[in-house]
Amino acid sequence: MEEALKLILSELKEMKEGQSRLAVEQQGVKEQLKELKEGQSRLAVEQKGMKEELKELREGQHRMAAEQQGVKEQLKELKEGQSRLEIKMENIERKITGIHKTYENLEQFVARQQRVIEELSARSVEYGVEIKEIHRILKNQ
Repeated sequence: MEEALKLILSELKEMKEGQSRLAVEQQGVKEQLKELKEGQSRLAVEQKGMKEELKELREGQHRMAAEQQGVKEQLKELKEGQSRLEIKMENIERKITGIHKTYENLEQFVARQQRVIEELSARSVEYGVEIKEIHRILKNQ
């Protein structure tokens, strides 16, 4: 019986030691669980921050898309303005080319008018001489 008691006491001692080891392991598991919960909280905070960053990135993307559209519209307007300027330049070039012809025509006109004036002036001198001659004849009669 003594042996049975020793065996029981030994088993009880082993059970207490096992229980102590389990308590230590349980404490370790509790600490790990606490660390996991803290990690989960940090991850939740990080996830929230990432969601906010993602939201900001999307807003930035929308702003950039709007700016890009504005730049495209400005580029279109600039191209249209450039086309209008090119047409105006072509018109000006045609007018400049026309000015040279007009100037040549004007020179020719002025030259013709100058000849007419010179011819009329010569006739005027001739008529003046004839008139003086007629006056002289009339005075002599």
